[in-house]
Amino acid sequence: LARPCQFADGSKNSACEEFYWTRGRFSEEVVHSMNTAISYFAETTQTQGVDLVGFSGGAAVAVLAAARRHDIRSLRTVAGNLDPETVNRYHGASPLEGSLDPLEAAPRIASLPQIHFIGGDDDVIPFSAVTSFLNKLGSDRCFTTKTLPEATHNAGWVERWPELLREPVACREN
Repeated sequence: LARPCQFADGSKNSACEEFYWTRGRFSEEVVHSMNTAISYFAETTQTQGVDLVGFSGGAAVAVLAAARRHDIRSLRTVAGNLDPETVNRYHGASPLEGSLDPLEAAPRIASLPQIHFIGGDDDVIPFSAVTSFLNKLGSDRCFTTKTLPEATHNAGWVERWPELLREPVACREN
């Protein structure tokens, strides 16, 4: 999953409304829209469950969507913005007024198997954003992280993706 306009230059793309490109990237409308798309996918493929993957801001959207569904089998995030407030503070950016907070959804997905891939050279998403998300989960039984030391925010993922996709995503026994 991606956030609105994530792979487009919002300032030059008239289809990207400024609100969704900036403050409302994780808004109620965005999460509802993604859940509609996930439902369509699940129904048309007649799948018995959905495995979500979210990159960067798409990780926040994936968390927020997963927290509202009962058909999600696992969650994988790549360089994920799991705590927008921490990320914005890190960059000196304004708060995302109009967006939902993945930290508030974290407790609702604590029992969902999840793995979060972190770039060791990522200068966009600080590790503290992942740490605060883990703290909000309340348990690390279903939470795993894997750091790729050489990966930046945008590089080092594609060539390793087949290997990363094979990483087990499961909850540990207590």
